[in-house]
Order: sequence, then C-alpha cells, then structure tokens
Amino acid sequence: MLYVSEMDPRAGELARAHGLGLELIEFCDAERLADAERVARRREELRGLAAASLHAPYAELFPCAVDPEARALAKRRLLRAGEVCARLGVRRMIAHSGCAPRLYFPEWYVPRSVEFWRELLRALPEGVELLLENVLDPDPGELAAIVDGVGDPRLGVCLDVGHANAYSKVPVEDWVSALGGRIRHVHLHNNNGGRDEHAALDAGSLDMPGLLSALRILAPGADWCVESRDAAACLAYLEERGFAKPAGAEKSSSKAASGHIEVCRPGFDPARVAIPPLDAAAMEAARARQAQLAKPPGSLGQLEEIAIRFAGMTGRERNRAKRRRLLVFAADNGVVAEGVSSAPKRVTLAQTVNLARGLTGAATLARHFDAELRVYDVGVDAPGPLGGGVAHRRIANGTRNLAVEPAMTREEVLAALGAGYDAAGEAAESGIEVIGVGEMGIGNTTTSAAVLSALLKLPAAETVGRGGGVNDAGFARKREIVDSAVARLNGSRDVLEVLSEVGGLDIAAMCGAFIGAAARRLPAVIDGYISVVAALCAERLAPGCRDYMFASHASWERGYARAIEALGLKPMLSLEMRLGEGSGCPIAFAVIDAALAVHSEMATFDEARIDDGYLAEIRGDERLQR
Repeated sequence: MLYVSEMDPRAGELARAHGLGLELIEFCDAERLADAERVARRREELRGLAAASLHAPYAELFPCAVDPEARALAKRRLLRAGEVCARLGVRRMIAHSGCAPRLYFPEWYVPRSVEFWRELLRALPEGVELLLENVLDPDPGELAAIVDGVGDPRLGVCLDVGHANAYSKVPVEDWVSALGGRIRHVHLHNNNGGRDEHAALDAGSLDMPGLLSALRILAPGADWCVESRDAAACLAYLEERGFAKPAGAEKSSSKAASGHIEVCRPGFDPARVAIPPLDAAAMEAARARQAQLAKPPGSLGQLEEIAIRFAGMTGRERNRAKRRRLLVFAADNGVVAEGVSSAPKRVTLAQTVNLARGLTGAATLARHFDAELRVYDVGVDAPGPLGGGVAHRRIANGTRNLAVEPAMTREEVLAALGAGYDAAGEAAESGIEVIGVGEMGIGNTTTSAAVLSALLKLPAAETVGRGGGVNDAGFARKREIVDSAVARLNGSRDVLEVLSEVGGLDIAAMCGAFIGAAARRLPAVIDGYISVVAALCAERLAPGCRDYMFASHASWERGYARAIEALGLKPMLSLEMRLGEGSGCPIAFAVIDAALAVHSEMATFDEARIDDGYLAEIRGDERLQR
C-alpha cells in the first residue's frame, strides 16, 4: 500500500483520487486525543479511503525514561492514541522509539524499552498494530533488538529514511539491510543530511533510486508513505522512475481508469517494458559526418560503427562517454557442490568484498580507466549484509543445486531481474553515459552453459568449458550435469522457465540490467561468457535490447561464439581473456571513448582544407573500402 501523510494539506484529496492510504498527523498533538467531536468528525472523513494510519503523540514522551512517572505518562498517552485508532477504525499506529543518544545507555535502554512496549501491547486495543519509528536512533541495531526482544507479531518498524539520513552516521541502505522484514512502513522524504526538512524525494543527498530498490527487495512487505509537503511531486517521481504504477493498469496503457496508484512490488514483468527503437535520424547524421571526416572511407573500421550505433542509442549525433559505470552482480550457485569448479565456494564472498575494496582485476581496470564501480550482492551465501561498499540486494543465499532440483523459483528470478533493472536505472538517473555488466559467482560458467544450451538447443559439448580451470573429472561431470539439467526443460526455451530451472541469481540480475539500460536508451557493454548469456536472455525477454549493447571482448570460454552469434554482435577485442568480473568492460569503455572522440573532434575535409574529390571512386565501390 502507498500512503500520503497529512504533512501535505492536500493529502486527503490525493488519497481519494489515487486510492492511497492516509497517514493522520493531527493527533500528534496529545490534547486532541480527548476531543470526542474531532475524533467523530475524522471518522466520517475517513470513510471510503483505502486505508489509514495514525501518528501517535511524541513530544516529551520517553518510553524508557528513568523516572517511572515519565514512563507512566508516555504509556497513558500512547494507550489513548490506540483507543482513538480503534474508534477511527485505523489498524496501524506509528510511535517514535524514544531513543535519546548519550542520555540512555544501550545496556539498559534496550531491556527497558522491551519491557515498556511489551506492556503497552498487552493493553493496546485488539487489532491495532504498533510500529516504532526511528528518529534520533544512532543505528538500526537497538531498534532491531527491541522488536525482536518484545516478540509480539503486532510490533514492527516504521523506517523514516529522512531521520536516518539526518541523525545517524549509518548509511540508510544499511538500515534497510539490518532491519529487513521488520520494516512494515516507510516514511519517504529527502534532506541534505544536516537536518530533516522533509523535502521532495529528488531534493537531497539520499540516493533515492538505490534506496527504493533496496526497500523493494529487502523489505518487500513494507508499505510506503510519502511524508513531504509536496506529495503530488513525490508520487510523480515514484511513477516516472517505475517505483509506483497505476493500479490495475493494462500493459498497453499508461494509466488505470480508476486513477489509483500502487507500489511496484519486487519482481519484474518484462512484458511491461517498452524498448525504444534506435534513432534512425541520429544514426544517419552520424553516418554523414563520418563521410565528411578527413580520412579514407571506412578507414577507422569498428570505431566508425561504434560512433554511429552510439548516436542511435542516445538520439544525439555527437556523444561522450566520460561517465561510465561497471555494474557487478555477485551470487553463489548451489551446483558448486557437484565439484564443477576449481575454486571453492567461499571465493565468491571473498572476491565480492575485494571488488568493492578495489583489489580485483576488474576493479583495478575500472579505476585505471576512470570508471565507477558498483557491486551488488544479489545472492551471496553469507549470514548478513557484506557492507564495505557492497550494495545489499540479496534475494536468497545462493541458488539451489541445479543438478538435482530447479535452481530458483520464478519469483526469485523476477526479483533478481528487478534488482538488475533498478541498478541500470540508478546509473541512468545519476547521469552515467555507458554501463558495463559483469558478475562474481563461483560455478557460474556451469549455469551459463546450461542456460545457453537450453536457449539454443545445444549439447553441453558445445557450451561447457573449463571455467577457472577445472580438472578432467570435474569437466566431465560439468558436461554431464548440464545435459541432464537441461533435459528437465523438455525443450522449453521460455527464458523465465530456463533461468528458474538452470540459471543463477547473477545471470538474472545481469539480464535485468541489460533490459533496464535499453529501456532508458543507455548504452551497455557485455563482458565475457556469463555476461553474453545474460545479454541473450535480455534480448529474448525484451526484443530490441541488443541494439543498445556493445560486445567488449571475445571470451575464450566454449560457447561464447555461439551466444554472440545468436545476438548478432561483434566483439571489439580479442585478448584471450576469461577472468569475468566485468573485466573486459573498462577496456571497452576506452575504445568507445576513442570512437566518440574521433567522431566529434576530428576535422572534416572542409575544415582541413582538403579537396576530397579523389575519393569519389572509393566511395562508390565498397570493395575498395576494405
């Protein structure tokens, strides 16, 4: 459910127009709780609304106060608020946690709070749930400990992202990771980190697209409440960026007849994604400029084609690629248990962390070629968030063993697709001009081979390579597993079914990133084998995606040639690479940058004062241009 707060005076009107929940703030003033006429009037006003929540009083109320009379006052006020909820028919009450850093020490603040909230819940009217909101809380740990300690299903968390940004030194995404499913309600607004202005979603220092993506994945059951003075602008922001949608809208329509809006939940429907065609006019203009540059026709080879295709992707004849970002999706694969990899499973976790620390081959290349690096944990098998710059988007702790059962559920595949799609959206939103798509996951050459075999109906002999250097016994077992697992599909080439049965969370997320880039006209670079298989999945799910892709290098892995052929693309480089991680992408960024620089900055024949008449015969005969 999507809510709007009465912080915006038009909240009631918006709630009725769009089928939203309404968060009442009128009763934050404790004196109003005793106003029976006011309560009766509000009850009538709430009739017909989709839902409502009530923000309880908070001023001067300290649930864990040392003074028992202060605690008693807080309890009386909050119980009165609960009674008002019952009279209004409101089932959700938001209360501030009452944390006061440097005044209350954690060793007694947590147990005293557990005792207070447990007693309050016993006395609260039946059917009213209580959600604790962070305000001055320094980190999410104490709030999590309180909710867990109380152990009442009616108690959860209201995460206020603006408060966390302004009053905590812990990154807001880490709050989401730490609290996870405890979060049932989210207050959405932005600020610049100094004080909480309850600004619009795009007016502050929070990386709102990244935060919303994390919320969709890690707190999928949470309701969102726009808590800003301009709720209409915030609702528009959510719709424009794909985080909210018209409720019940058909695939072909942009708005539902009812005008209702709802949160786009985790998961992904590729059928709803429109891939725009390349801009033919921009490509023709780029082609014409190439003909005017002071050089023999076609003499810059693929560099000319790169510049022309880039123009078609962006819709601009001249472009730049100075802002580039490598997206790396990390996940474990259950099939590693079958001995198909020379590296142990623990390397996935180690290298995911090392990527974020800038210590791996791909990270070094990205740094050298001035590319940003974003590492996303979509399925690493670890007890908690990795931190250290790794974005927590974990759908599951790795996949199941595809040798004996389906690797994923359809829901997990869709969630991973959505994580990748959102990552591409975050890049586009922040002004990135080209992305690269890479991975980290021990065992993923097995999953890639299986996916490719299923999509192209190829035997394992044509798709399975040695990956990181598996021995002969492992190589034979790897082929056997791929053929056996693919056979369970009975010839199906449905991409979602194939990914569910034999794929990986990393492949699905990469596929989503390619789709997300194409949908936003953002050029995307394919790395090696795993990346090209994900790219092929993207093209099959959302035809037209391949028009927005560049192939970086020809991987040594068996099967790469078949996948790139199926995509109809030609790799820029042949360097005998097979590292993965997205390592080919930063090198390709440099090639693309060179192609665009020549296209934009090289002199034309007129500018160079050269009569190009001598080229007439060459221009008329393509044979002479090769």
